[in-house]
Amino acid sequence: MPFIEELFLALHERGELEIIIDGSKVGRGCMCLMFRVVYRGRAIPLIWRIVKKKKGHFKELEHVNLLIRLKAIVPED
Repeated sequence: MPFIEELFLALHERGELEIIIDGSKVGRGCMCLMFRVVYRGRAIPLIWRIVKKKKGHFKELEHVNLLIRLKAIVPED
């Protein structure tokens, strides 16, 4: 986390804090919902949730719950 916090601050100061969300199939019968920060053309995982389910969309509530957890580690402004 110390590395990520410093990266957040540096990107925020430069006005380049870009966060993306992705839902992907992982493993056997599991899906991963993940928020990542983009840094130099790479997406660095920040927070994720893995659920045993078939391929498809995550429910809105699952997105919101993960977003609440993300908010706790992202600079307020």
